[in-house]
Amino acid sequence: SPGALTVVASGGGGSGTYTYLWYRNGASIGVTSSTYNPGPITVNTDLYCVVTSTSCGSVTTPTFTIVVLSAVWTPTPITISAGTEPTCQLTNGTTTTTYSTTATNNTGFNWTISNPDAGSINSSGVMTWADGFYGTVVIQVTANGCEGPTIMVTHTVVVNQGASIGSVTGPTPLCIGSPETFTANSVILGGGTGSWSSNNITIATVDAFGVVTPIAGGSCDIIYTITGACGNPVSAQQSVYVYETTSASVNISVSPGTLICEGTLVTFTANGTNGGTSPLYEWFIDGNPVGSNSSTFSSSTLAMGNMISCKLTSNKPCVTGSPVSSNTINMIVKPSLTAEITISTPSNPACTNSLVTFYTSIEDGGTTPAYQWYVNGTLQTGATNSTYSANNLGDGNTVSCVLNSNEACVVNNPANSNVITMVISPVPEANAGNDATYSGTPVLLGSPLNGPGTITWTPQAGLDNPSSQQPYATPTYTTVYTLSVNNDGCVRTDDVVVTVAGSGYMVSGKTMYAYKALAGNPAPTPPTFNPLIYNINKVIVILKNQTGTELARDTTDIWGTYSFNNVSNGNYILSYDKYTVDTMMWVNEVNAVDIALVKYYVSSTPAIDPSRSFMTIHKRAANVDNNGFTNAIDIARLKAKVADPYNPAKNFPKGNWVNLDSLITVSNANLSVNLPVIAYGDYNASSSKYKDSANTWGLSKSLPIENIVMTSEDAMVTVNKELIEVPLRISGKVNEFSALGLELTYSNDEYELVTAGMPKAGKDNESITLNPSLDEIIANDKDLLVTESEGVIRVVYATTNHYDVIENDEILTLIFKPRKSQQSGEIGLNLQGTGVIADQYGREPEGVYLLIPKIYVQGVQSVAELDFTAYPNPFSDKITISYTLPESGGVSLKVYNVLGELVTDFINQTQSAGKYSVDFPGNKLPEGIYTFRMEYESRGVTRSTMLKVIK
Repeated sequence: SPGALTVVASGGGGSGTYTYLWYRNGASIGVTSSTYNPGPITVNTDLYCVVTSTSCGSVTTPTFTIVVLSAVWTPTPITISAGTEPTCQLTNGTTTTTYSTTATNNTGFNWTISNPDAGSINSSGVMTWADGFYGTVVIQVTANGCEGPTIMVTHTVVVNQGASIGSVTGPTPLCIGSPETFTANSVILGGGTGSWSSNNITIATVDAFGVVTPIAGGSCDIIYTITGACGNPVSAQQSVYVYETTSASVNISVSPGTLICEGTLVTFTANGTNGGTSPLYEWFIDGNPVGSNSSTFSSSTLAMGNMISCKLTSNKPCVTGSPVSSNTINMIVKPSLTAEITISTPSNPACTNSLVTFYTSIEDGGTTPAYQWYVNGTLQTGATNSTYSANNLGDGNTVSCVLNSNEACVVNNPANSNVITMVISPVPEANAGNDATYSGTPVLLGSPLNGPGTITWTPQAGLDNPSSQQPYATPTYTTVYTLSVNNDGCVRTDDVVVTVAGSGYMVSGKTMYAYKALAGNPAPTPPTFNPLIYNINKVIVILKNQTGTELARDTTDIWGTYSFNNVSNGNYILSYDKYTVDTMMWVNEVNAVDIALVKYYVSSTPAIDPSRSFMTIHKRAANVDNNGFTNAIDIARLKAKVADPYNPAKNFPKGNWVNLDSLITVSNANLSVNLPVIAYGDYNASSSKYKDSANTWGLSKSLPIENIVMTSEDAMVTVNKELIEVPLRISGKVNEFSALGLELTYSNDEYELVTAGMPKAGKDNESITLNPSLDEIIANDKDLLVTESEGVIRVVYATTNHYDVIENDEILTLIFKPRKSQQSGEIGLNLQGTGVIADQYGREPEGVYLLIPKIYVQGVQSVAELDFTAYPNPFSDKITISYTLPESGGVSLKVYNVLGELVTDFINQTQSAGKYSVDFPGNKLPEGIYTFRMEYESRGVTRSTMLKVIK
């Protein structure tokens, strides 16, 4: 065998160093060691070695021959040859395969298999396969030589299992546009491959990974197919149905309507789409679930401000947005009211053919009630307004009115008024006679036709019978006699002058209120002035000479008449001033209009714009501190007086009336001079009446008698019981709005006015401080001033920064704080009073008034659980907002200013159930009113609440 033979050469007895060189069959093989392993050799191989000694210088070359009797066995490579082998699982009986191999110089072969489950193999290489076997088996053959097994060969056989499949599963139903993934379960490929398919690709397609894409509505099969190496294709499938993708919605309606009377049975109906065959309905009142699972909900116990909504949960496949919430219906539930109407007239008794006007006072007539007027029970055609005028009434005629209310829930409708029986008297004759001169012979005055009625002559001095139709006059000085005839309230007057002969001349006349000024329109058109309109009594008129020495004085009578007798020719001064017994006497119509006009006058240059530069007498009235200069101090004093007329600290330094002088000349004739009188502050001289004493003044001082605040049909619902915001809106359009004056009463035992603001008024849109002192008014440059005293609110707004307002604009906002615990329902805050609204020229538009909504405090059960509070309120630096969440949900807290503009989105996140407090930094915010609005969303229901706070 290879490596078994080793040949060794040794030296032949010499000395020194030996060298060796081996030869095989006569040829050198290059081996120089003393030992040589020839490896495999054949029979009769010759080997010899040449040995050389260096010491003796001679070479000895022994030669020998190795004789090999027999050669060693050398195996040749072997292989396995196979007959027919199975490639697939055997299922039909016994099958054999014969294996063979060849190799030289062998003594035999040994056959083995690695997997006995495959069957058995005999010594001849015949393999008998086991029925049903699949898998891998290794067949091994070993060749045996003279010295034992010397070489081994293996052969691997793979028998495949037959293809099989379990089932196909995937989500169902399918929705158009929503791909879903399907899977094939318990799949054995058996050497094959699998593929997905759809039997209707117009309904749904499927990709190589089992992702099914629904395309159109309908049914189809999703198929998984295996094509194996050992048999026909096998498949599994799932039938699916594809639905169109739709969205759920629900809208609710109400019958008989959102405006109902208390106790009315109301039915709400849900109209849902894509709800399926039996959707689930949930009904809510103010966010709280009520009612059963029905598409309708009915109740007869609803309250004002209840908010009704519904939630639809669909059972239809492929519906998005389920559950979905409906719209919210806000209910206006009104109590039963009683319509009432009362009529009155200031002209009863009246004269024949005089114009008599009747006024109505109504309750619960609504915003636009209908009126029907009757005279002696006969309907008056066209008489459908709240007032009725006639000049053809006769004595004993009866006048009444019928009110048809358009307010909801009103009983006694139509309502009949009281009946007024008119006293109409003929117009009497009043002829005082012709002017005459008394020179010692009594002068006969009057006429025998005077009357009918009660006759009165004034003054009585110098008359023999002051109640006669024709008295005799014997005056001691020139006198103006006035005849008055009163026929059951129908009064006529006439004057006559009786001059005393030889006593000089008479200077006489009347003190009358000043000329009403009308601003030039458009600017810079000069102003115009009306004639003197009414008499002023109790005016002290002093006659002075040129040096100022008093010569005589007179006090005007009830007709405003004064007179001086025996006045010689010459130049004189008539100095006059209204006599006052206290500091509270004043005229009406001193209001925000005058303040606005004075502001325009002060801020303009009269030479360029004279439109609001009135006469000297008017300018004297504007200079309320009487220092000769009209400026911002006068404007502030005037605002303070109008806003707080009964506070002595706000009085004008020189009283309420202007002291005036008039130059006159007497020249050979009696002189008649009417003296214009004016009150401080009445810059446009618009007064039509005045008061002489605080004792008879009352509270209705300077504004018209008509109520300027009307209740509208609008309802405002609030959940804030701590601060009640009352918006006042304007009923009509006012271009170049410049002035607003209000004097309103309210129930101050139940509410406290906190502040006020004007949303569109620029710098005055912020809330203001009530009841400022005179020094504060002078120091602050604000157009808006508001005072409150014992249940009376006075609003004074005057500006040169005019702006347009249109119908339903919010013009003023009042903020009240309840003094008592506020119950749910309509608040008992009743605003009534008078006022003026005017443009930059002082013109007051007809028929324009303010509207106040009906304000209800909502039952806060739905949001009370949020416990939404703010402290402190009012605040300055920061305010702490606290709220409680009953369960986790989305929370949004936004802050808005008084103009409704978003200041900040302070919180917008999902929070867990619990109580929260957060500080809102307000140090950089300007003073004003702010709304904190919180929205809380949980389980598909959104609730909101808000707080009004003041900085």
